[in-house]
Amino acid sequence: MRAFLKSVDIDFNKMVSLTEYLVSKYRVQWKELVHKPQDDKQAAEERKAAQAAVDLAAQKTEEASEAHKAAAEREQVAKDEKKEASEKAGEAAKKSAAAKAKEEESAEAETKAKAAAAASQKAYDESKAAADEQKKALDKVLAEEKKYNDAMADFKVKSEDMSLGAVKRNKAANQLAQLKAKPTLGLQTAKVTLTAAEKRAKKAAKKVEAATRAVRETAYKAEEALKEAKEARKASEEAEKLAKEAENEATQAANAAEEARKVAEAAVEAARKAFAEAEEELKKLLAKPVSSGQG
Repeated sequence: MRAFLKSVDIDFNKMVSLTEYLVSKYRVQWKELVHKPQDDKQAAEERKAAQAAVDLAAQKTEEASEAHKAAAEREQVAKDEKKEASEKAGEAAKKSAAAKAKEEESAEAETKAKAAAAASQKAYDESKAAADEQKKALDKVLAEEKKYNDAMADFKVKSEDMSLGAVKRNKAANQLAQLKAKPTLGLQTAKVTLTAAEKRAKKAAKKVEAATRAVRETAYKAEEALKEAKEARKASEEAEKLAKEAENEATQAANAAEEARKVAEAAVEAARKAFAEAEEELKKLLAKPVSSGQG
């Protein structure tokens, strides 16, 4: 700064006069400047117009710079919003994919649960049918046993009934003796065996029935879970769609803001160029010799 002031201070009085400032700014010889005659009206008007053009160009440059600054800020905001929208879209896509996978998993679980329920129901039906068959066989054996015992009792009563004739009593006694001589061990064994088998079949059928109820409940829960998974998948797909639309809108806004910023930059460059041209024209006019108005 001292070197600059020293170069401007022509008379070395450590002060800068208007003449010294003009000599430094417009790079003219000080003798030429101080000896120039007074300006004429036309030149003054030209310089006034040139100065006005410089001032206007400066104003336009400042306005263009402010517009460029605002456009750059809007562009940054748009870019930030685009980034946020992209992140949300990515997150929505992940959730949608997870929901779809969950739905597929639930569908597979439902299929397995229904298959298990069907198999369990089949096993229950078969065990119940077996228990029913065991009961029928036991009922038949018990019926035969009752028939045998009833006949024995009837023949015994008749053989001892003194109101009957001797022939009838003897016939009844003979029939009673024949029944007693008939083997009954097989009947008793069958009765015991079938009774135990019938109890085991009933017990097994109850267990299978309980297991079948549990499996059916599991299948029902799996079906409900699949419904919820489908609804969640639909909701996540809709959210992903909306997020994608928002991302596209943010991208368009960012592109538009970038284009606006480029236009503003071009406007700044044009304004600066116009200012430089106006300032150059003013310099030329200031350096142009003028007449003194003397005849």
